[in-house]
Amino acid sequence: MTDSARVYIIHENPEWLPPLRAAFEAEGVPFAEIVLTEGVIDLDAEPAPGI
Repeated sequence: MTDSARVYIIHENPEWLPPLRAAFEAEGVPFAEIVLTEGVIDLDAEPAPGI
């Protein structure tokens, strides 16, 4: 992964995140959360690098 690429965790329930967050942090994998209940995803915009 490049410095700017990260794993995006798209979710609607923060209770699911602690095990994923811990696993990514333990492996040094950069990640970002996208909470579906806190906004809108612009499907016309080019996505950021990552998976």
